[in-house]
Amino acid sequence: MRMRKKKNLLPRMERCAALQIKDPIAHRGHWRELMPEARELRVELGCGKGRFTAGTAAAEPDVLFIATGSEVSLCIEAAKRLAETGRSARVVSMPCRELFERQPLTYRESIVPGTCAKRVIVEAGVKFGWERYAINSATTRYVTLDTFGASAPYKVLAEQFGFTVDNVYAQAREMMS
Repeated sequence: MRMRKKKNLLPRMERCAALQIKDPIAHRGHWRELMPEARELRVELGCGKGRFTAGTAAAEPDVLFIATGSEVSLCIEAAKRLAETGRSARVVSMPCRELFERQPLTYRESIVPGTCAKRVIVEAGVKFGWERYAINSATTRYVTLDTFGASAPYKVLAEQFGFTVDNVYAQAREMMS
């Protein structure tokens, strides 16, 4: 089987910042249940570079959360809990790793700083490929899904596989203790 690339896919992805959801209430579907924090996401530098920081990014974070899609809301809530305990966090939504990797090193370092070794990577998919964002395996936690075939309502599966705010928060706290 051959996969065909669309010739203008990259320009389309670069224009994604212009297609931000302006009025989330007007959109149909169940995405509000999956992404309860969608109204609070703020694009700081634009997703045309393959990532954006969600919420208020700490300049020198104690922990770095990296996520995609609906997992970002879990990280935002975990970061809020950490803030209540006096810890700072940065939440990075990375919808396109390939586009992010094409950016200059100085830009990538400004988003995913090498000075912050403690990282929690949340991906409702396989862990493969995310290892490149780990500085040290002892200071990186993964909340990923490396199995296939489970069937149940999404809330049941999320709880079973650890895609909860409590688990993401616990992973970060475990590293800092």
